[in-house]
Amino acid sequence: MGEVWRLIEDGPAPGEWNMAVDTALLESAEAGASAPTLRLYGWDRATLSIGYLQEKDGWIDLEYLEKNRIPVVRRPTGGRALVHDDEVTYSVTIPSSSPFYGSLRQIYGMVTEAIVKALDDIGVKTDAGKARPGSRNSALCHSAKTSFEISLKGRKIVCGAQRRLKSSAIQHGAIALGVDKERALSCFIWGDEKWREMAEGKIGGLNDFLEKPVSAQEVAQALIKSFEKLYEIEFKKGELTRIERATADALTG
Repeated sequence: MGEVWRLIEDGPAPGEWNMAVDTALLESAEAGASAPTLRLYGWDRATLSIGYLQEKDGWIDLEYLEKNRIPVVRRPTGGRALVHDDEVTYSVTIPSSSPFYGSLRQIYGMVTEAIVKALDDIGVKTDAGKARPGSRNSALCHSAKTSFEISLKGRKIVCGAQRRLKSSAIQHGAIALGVDKERALSCFIWGDEKWREMAEGKIGGLNDFLEKPVSAQEVAQALIKSFEKLYEIEFKKGELTRIERATADALTG
């Protein structure tokens, strides 16, 4: 048996709390106070997340968000904006003491391989690694695809973002089950309608292409088993430590 990881399975929660917890897990790993952790969670409403260096002005339709009660939260990671809704969201936090700690590229590759296997195990054949250039004029995550990201029939179904500190790293992302395209695209100011049309052609969810829809629970359990099989990880179900919860509470207070 390989390394022991903590497994945290959370239900739907507000976006601010979700990002606060991922931040707390990263800080805990940085302090060497926690084992590598896989966290699986959801969102209590459609939520727009932006990278920690992204600005809001000029490209987010704040009026639309307010009218439709879609909150905006800032991730502890980089990357482009993403509208979270019907999805399985994961975060992987790794301290430098773990043999799985490495460059961001190595960690990205490890997580991508686990997701691809998980989807394959439930009968979904993805186009992993078949990158297409995205638009520089879009701040939307789905409109940019790298060789590590995963698509299905040409549409990006998995988005991910990372951050690395001195002694820890986090990779978190979303596996889309379904996408309300009108809502997702309306969150942004496009300037030129052709950029919106291009983005619309690149987004989708698993259940858009499957005869038999898969549930969030099915995808989550497949992902857990994929990590176990590929990397001989032993998961121990756990929860936030007292310090991690206090950190998350402070970030949302």
